[in-house]
Amino acid sequence: MDTASQLSHEEIDALVSDIARTYIGAGNFTTVSTSGTTDLDGAPALDIKVVLASEATATAMPVGATLRTLTETRTALLKQGDQRFPFFRYSTPEDESAAADDEE
Repeated sequence: MDTASQLSHEEIDALVSDIARTYIGAGNFTTVSTSGTTDLDGAPALDIKVVLASEATATAMPVGATLRTLTETRTALLKQGDQRFPFFRYSTPEDESAAADDEE
């Protein structure tokens, strides 16, 4: 893949944030972060983490919100020439805190 057509992680974070506002809701997530990874075939891919506002948000999201966020992100990336597949992970502040405690 031509790396010239790859968006920066900051551009992808902004793109996913806009899409997540639409489908997950503006107050229902706190951050989006992107890093590079590879898929099962070794092709470049994206690891996108969305931190939801709370555990309650995770259980109260509209049905299909995560799938719509994925498909709209994939479509937007392709339109901009970035062919990397976006793998999404969702967590809560509680998950983030527990992960930080595990690292100590």
